[in-house]
Amino acid sequence: MIRSIKFQSVSNQGAMEYDPISKVFTKDDVKLVFNRNGLGCAFFEALKLHQSKLAQIDIDTGEREMYSEILEKSIKTAQKLMEVGLKPNDIVSFCSENNLDVIVPYIATLFVGGIIGCLDPSLSQEDCEHLLNDVRPKFVFISESSEQKITAALENTGNGARIVVFGRSVGNLQSFESFWKSASDVQGFEPCAKNEKDTAIIFFSSGTTGLPKGICANHSALIHQSNTYLGFANTKVTLSFATVYWISSALLIIKCILKGECRAICKEFNAIAVWKSIEKHRITCMLPSPILGIKLIETKVDCDVSSLENIPFGGSTMSMENLLKLKETFPKATVTFMYGQSEVGIMCYFDPRIREHVELSKKYPNSVGSPACGYSVKVVDPDTGHVLGPNQIGEMRVQTVHRMNGYHNRDCSDVYDEDGYIKTGDMCYYNEDLCFFVVDRVKEMFKYQGWHITPTKLESIMLQHPKVRSAVVIGIPHPRDENHAMAVCILKDGEMVSAEELKEFVNSKVEDRWMLRGGVKLVKELPYTPTGKIRRIELKRTILDEMNAI
Repeated sequence: MIRSIKFQSVSNQGAMEYDPISKVFTKDDVKLVFNRNGLGCAFFEALKLHQSKLAQIDIDTGEREMYSEILEKSIKTAQKLMEVGLKPNDIVSFCSENNLDVIVPYIATLFVGGIIGCLDPSLSQEDCEHLLNDVRPKFVFISESSEQKITAALENTGNGARIVVFGRSVGNLQSFESFWKSASDVQGFEPCAKNEKDTAIIFFSSGTTGLPKGICANHSALIHQSNTYLGFANTKVTLSFATVYWISSALLIIKCILKGECRAICKEFNAIAVWKSIEKHRITCMLPSPILGIKLIETKVDCDVSSLENIPFGGSTMSMENLLKLKETFPKATVTFMYGQSEVGIMCYFDPRIREHVELSKKYPNSVGSPACGYSVKVVDPDTGHVLGPNQIGEMRVQTVHRMNGYHNRDCSDVYDEDGYIKTGDMCYYNEDLCFFVVDRVKEMFKYQGWHITPTKLESIMLQHPKVRSAVVIGIPHPRDENHAMAVCILKDGEMVSAEELKEFVNSKVEDRWMLRGGVKLVKELPYTPTGKIRRIELKRTILDEMNAI
């Protein structure tokens, strides 16, 4: 049994308490000082303060941009947006790969008091139409490569949003450069003040288990979450790969602007270029997804990476083998696995400034850490609602003032339990050292003869095979047994092994109910979201279609 415990963190980082009777974790909130009139006003103050500092680096082209340049262009863009009719609370969307210009209308939207709702260029036509129909933007800033898809999506949803293109103008669409340069006099410009609890950005769920939902994040929550996400890291020069569609990108933008730090970006991930950029630009922090981290391990280049101090990552899991390889690859960097969701932000992590956390992260390298400041956490049996103790797997539920305002145009009452805790949908447990371990998604679990089967357990075993690079386990419907587990695998380059051999490899290591009765299917590629999560529904649908066609 765990005794009552109170963890005192470093200055201003809160204290954590665990109550062994209620089995609930609570951690004091951090008292931040920031402009309470919204991100637009906070950004305006910070941009004026940091004008002499480097703001952005494009590692593909080597171009650099100062905060003074961003401030000037953001003011002019905001002025132009108002001139053509954008009002507070209107929504502005983005669909573009990373480039130095994207951040300008992003900031300008907040200056005007608008709401941001972004798409990712890799999204399907169906997803783009769904999201644009949901948020109904007044403007959409896009890259040239997204023009056909976005134009068609707007037409198909009856949306007359104005399109502005980064780069060269396409057809009769206006280029971003000509847009901001055509603004009238901006003397005396002041940003629109907002209530700190108003929605600032609408993020979209990753869509791994269904159509994405719009998640409404407010100004105050985003500022607090940016501090939690990267407050511990040396983000003097941070290399980021995610587009502005993702909350990780938004939180980095917020922290860098408020602190006057530099973002390094690239249009597409290229492992060799990333290695060289770490040396060339003296990158101090890097934000890869697990799949990108693996690619860096596999493409190691002889470069000086001694400047790299922090590698926080999350979004999906990484095998213990690859996690240890990543730490070996970047020996001077603190590799931190973080756990969070767009609805509530970062919920758990190890803080390298806290001695106990450093020791525990070494002892449990696959743990996601302990609860973040300002969060109350419990683990609950999703079937009975009973709160569970250590080493018992259940759903993580959290309570925080930094949660979302709700889902855009949707009821979200079913997201909360009777105590007001958000149901994360993630299965996890904590041990006697109060370290959390994420096991699986509730929605990704399936049943075999009444038993819950968690794909991650089988996937981790399959990844122990020396010839397997990636593995995903899905449930194949069965008339008698409910579901049979099937593993879908990608082999490492140049390797050969039969599906039957892989099936026996796993079955020899598990109990009867965990066996791969659905077999093993070898494929060349898997459907991923832009941040490396498997699109399980799409994968399962493809497999079932192939089976039905036989």
